[in-house]
Amino acid sequence: KAPTTTVTVSGGSCSGGGTSYQCTATATVAFAVDETAKVYYAQKVGSAPTVSSRSSYGKADFSITVTGDERSTVYLKYYAVDESDNEETPASISIYYRDVTPPTSSVTVAAATGTSTTCSQSGTAYECDGASVATITVNETASIYYKTGTGSAPAVSTSDTAYNADVSVSVSVNDTYISFFAQDSAGNAET
Repeated sequence: KAPTTTVTVSGGSCSGGGTSYQCTATATVAFAVDETAKVYYAQKVGSAPTVSSRSSYGKADFSITVTGDERSTVYLKYYAVDESDNEETPASISIYYRDVTPPTSSVTVAAATGTSTTCSQSGTAYECDGASVATITVNETASIYYKTGTGSAPAVSTSDTAYNADVSVSVSVNDTYISFFAQDSAGNAET
């Protein structure tokens, strides 16, 4: 009779079960076999590996550490072979590493097209002597939320209009404030 391997995934803020898990950090994969056996395994990012060669193995119960980049899937394939050379049918699991990093947005301010406006920057404040354009960019695919106000910085939230590309805001009024932030498709929002 072929051995049976049970796999447990823990750590890394993992959720899921069976053959599919989602984690936010390094996970520990524990192998437990119902008899004395060697467990052969292979792991690969992006697609299922093959375990035709018997190169990576552990005896009986053991654990390995599995890491992956955000938004990547690590596939792990394994099977056990007992002392009588009975071989378990290969099984596999996948671990998807969720995106947990918020995007980062920034703003630059320049003269409006066709003007001779000059702008200077001091920290997060810009001072321009005429019409200007503020361009908000983000370092990854994300929605940009912004709001403008005069006199003080307005509150901005996800209930405001979302823009899915860089945003250019025309500014022609003195003392204009622009509040903005970005949020990616995983729901990570910058603060």
